[in-house]
Amino acid sequence: MLDIKKDSTPNDVNSAAVAHELRNPLNNISLSCDQLRDELIERQIKDEDLLIYIDIIKRNCLRLNNLVTDLFVADGHVSASDSKTIIYILEESLALASDRIKLKKIKLEKIYHSGDSAFYSNPSQLKMAFLNIIMNALESMEDCNGILKIITSKEDNCFLIRFCDNGSGIKEEEINNLFEPFFSKKKGGLGMGLAITKEVLTRANASIEVQSQYGSGTTFTISFKTSS
Repeated sequence: MLDIKKDSTPNDVNSAAVAHELRNPLNNISLSCDQLRDELIERQIKDEDLLIYIDIIKRNCLRLNNLVTDLFVADGHVSASDSKTIIYILEESLALASDRIKLKKIKLEKIYHSGDSAFYSNPSQLKMAFLNIIMNALESMEDCNGILKIITSKEDNCFLIRFCDNGSGIKEEEINNLFEPFFSKKKGGLGMGLAITKEVLTRANASIEVQSQYGSGTTFTISFKTSS
């Protein structure tokens, strides 16, 4: 349950109402999944694919519920959790994308630096920033043939994360607009994901760069400044 503070503004209360209304249909979907699963088992319908898809729907309902809470944490409506390592937050983002990775049959390769990563004090915001980059990479790749590499390293006084995909790539004239609000290469896209990502990273004293070859893939590099 979200803890709305006594000194909440009308906007805070309105946001809480929106969160409540979002959770109602999500809970209904989740309960319907439970009922559908039980009926399939009761009727002895042994279709493993159906059960897998039901589990995916239920799991993503739970993730959406958690996302609503994360957005409140990021906006200061509830107490933020303790600081976490960037690698830990990255793994949480990958968990959120795991169903999409499996459904598209994308090969995931993780090459992490053996040393500990930096800590970050607002994990919910950073998790969404990572997820936006991961989802963009997944959407750019063909099913069954995609490879997503995530590589971490320490260079000078920076902790780096590289997201490398072998997707469709980005046209040179589009790269400068990638982080602009409402710019989207996707039909019907809102064009806010990467704009929000850059804003979150700027607040975290981090930078993001893009290298891409149209038709061959893209690499996003995030650089966090560290004390040593």
